[in-house]
Amino acid sequence: MLPIIEENIKQQLNNKSTKHQAFSNFYEQMVPHLVAWLTTQLGDRAEAEDIAQEAFTRFWMIDDYSKYPDLRTLIFKIAINKLKDDKKHAAVINEHNKTQSYSYTLTEAEKIERKVDLSNIIKRLPDNQVRFIALLTIGATQEEIANAVNLKYKTSWKQIKNLVIKVQKMLSNEIDQQNAIKRTR
Repeated sequence: MLPIIEENIKQQLNNKSTKHQAFSNFYEQMVPHLVAWLTTQLGDRAEAEDIAQEAFTRFWMIDDYSKYPDLRTLIFKIAINKLKDDKKHAAVINEHNKTQSYSYTLTEAEKIERKVDLSNIIKRLPDNQVRFIALLTIGATQEEIANAVNLKYKTSWKQIKNLVIKVQKMLSNEIDQQNAIKRTR
């Protein structure tokens, strides 16, 4: 982009009536370059496209584009910051996972099975969560689960984690209810 043209684009982006068209033009011009660069950084074109979409979404939210000297540099900086955010988030999740255990030993699982009818808990889950459980029980990888339910890899991990927590809570509530019934007898 030449500086004169870039100033014109900034003015159009700052004007509500021309923002949409100016954004579309900028997007069409820059997205191939941004995705190509992100793909070289990540080694995964699908992930690169996701990051680029997020970067352009953040770019759209800017109130005053005239504050920024170079819009091309800005979109790359936004993408870089998104990558940094994702890395920090992944590090937090990994640290959390190190301190949490979501698996039971066989003897604990057997104890729970004896106390609770798991089929009743599964019947209370929505179909999409039952599908996750089915995929987990057959040993599907996280990537296979993500593909099977049409989700991003990271989203599928969050949903699996949330499902495990939900089922654990349901099991705990069920056991507490059974223990309460036994105490009243």
